[in-house]
Amino acid sequence: LAVVNSPDAPRLTIAATMTNTLVIAWPSASTGFTLQTNLDLGTANWGDLPAFSDDGTHRFVIVNPAAGSRFYRLFKP
Repeated sequence: LAVVNSPDAPRLTIAATMTNTLVIAWPSASTGFTLQTNLDLGTANWGDLPAFSDDGTHRFVIVNPAAGSRFYRLFKP
């Protein structure tokens, strides 16, 4: 897992669950950011993950781990 921080970007966390899924989360107060995914860092093929949940502290998505690599970023247009 590689992390590249931008000065104004919120912290993105990824944690494994006991049900073999991943929780990808960032602070609820971070507005204007979209979670995106890409299969290859060498391309510009980032796609939005449109649905997320918000528990009042964190915005988050739950994903099933896929075979191979998958990369995530928060993007602010």
